[in-house]
Amino acid sequence: MKKYIPIILILVFSIVFLGLSKNKNKDLKENSKKDSKDIIIASYVNGVYTDVLPTESKYFGYVKCFDNSGNVIDSLGFVTWENNKWNVKVTDISASGSCNVYFIDPPAHWLDAENGTLLKAIKDNNRVENVKTLPGKKINKEDEAILSGTLDDYGTSYFFRGNVQNNYVVFNNMCWKIVRIDGNGNIKLILQNERGTSCEVSDYNYNYARWNGTNTTTAFNNVEGVYNTASGSGFMYGDSTAQNFMDAQANTTTSTLLTRLQDWYDRVFTDSNVINNLADVIWCGDKSLNSGVGYGNTGSSYGAYLRLINKKGPSLKCPTSDSINGDLGNISKYTAQSSDGNGLLHREIEGVTKYYPIGLITADEAAYAGGVYAVSNNTYYLYNGNYYWTISPSYFYVASQHASVMIVYSTGTLTDNGVTYTGYGLRPAVSLNYNVQATYNTGGTDAPGTVNNPYVVSVN
Repeated sequence: MKKYIPIILILVFSIVFLGLSKNKNKDLKENSKKDSKDIIIASYVNGVYTDVLPTESKYFGYVKCFDNSGNVIDSLGFVTWENNKWNVKVTDISASGSCNVYFIDPPAHWLDAENGTLLKAIKDNNRVENVKTLPGKKINKEDEAILSGTLDDYGTSYFFRGNVQNNYVVFNNMCWKIVRIDGNGNIKLILQNERGTSCEVSDYNYNYARWNGTNTTTAFNNVEGVYNTASGSGFMYGDSTAQNFMDAQANTTTSTLLTRLQDWYDRVFTDSNVINNLADVIWCGDKSLNSGVGYGNTGSSYGAYLRLINKKGPSLKCPTSDSINGDLGNISKYTAQSSDGNGLLHREIEGVTKYYPIGLITADEAAYAGGVYAVSNNTYYLYNGNYYWTISPSYFYVASQHASVMIVYSTGTLTDNGVTYTGYGLRPAVSLNYNVQATYNTGGTDAPGTVNNPYVVSVN
């Protein structure tokens, strides 16, 4: 039975904190029946411990509860700014331990978003809230349609979750959906369809990037001698015959899917004024190892697979190390030119280097949106009734000698499949600069950002 525990904020925090070291074995479940003074709470602002709660409303707040071994408990916390103070409550307590409340700054440019920008429109038409269900562990509720927050490589990211109906954007004469606001304030989009200003999806052929006008699906990697090694799961890959991780996973060759994505980009992004609106951000093809060696035909599993199959919870931070190889540098962080990543999303065309600020969503982003490994979900905004690839490596199957990648299945579930399968779609993602201009109808009956009143990015 769900229990709600109000945390009375007028408590003298010095008393609460003095009890922290003495009462580590407090049973939070039992405490839910008692006065809130029995709940042990520590407070952090941008990672710094404090014995007073913030007095400003600008932060995003969330709660984590831990058992006595330091493991995160599957509980939900709700942190809201009401009556000029922060109110905190915790639900679903089922173990002994303690709770912390964390406050983090919003994404860059969020507080001072300029009038007329897409960022300001998103801010004005959404309230940032705590999730109602735990990402990666439970699918979203049918009535859960929110903008919430977590940490990414740039700071705090605000992500859409659940049955969201107001995240439609028309850009470059195509319809997209907003996935999240990156920590740097840029706005990540995923393709909805190529039907101009119409955001309705009624034709299967328009659900994906169509690079030659007809094809909508593709293998992730169908290069013989690569797909049947651990190298084959990479957005880019190295020497498939190598007998060490770094050489096998080096980003020297583009995968089949990345090549198709670049071909599509060349077809649809032809106007320099449009391209100037694109931000060069990190696309995380997480190659961090959880098991195996990551080369040859030895069984190996990668970061996103372990996080999602074991319901550990997703992450928007792209790993630069793992427990097997140690330091990995930016091997998983794909960028076009930005030094935030590896700067490898480019190719030579007639002696000229062309850059590609484009990628795919991660399986972790799909989990934040509402997807769960091996659980169907048709009530979150990324569901479209079809199959499509993510950028996230999964693992290498020894039995079938095939590399695999995480996918969004036709039922909305997160799962994985071999990289040579040709029945999955290519659903591109781009990131828009935080200061792009956008318009929408303010006088109609349809709310801003909805299917019949999408935000329309202005291109000058």
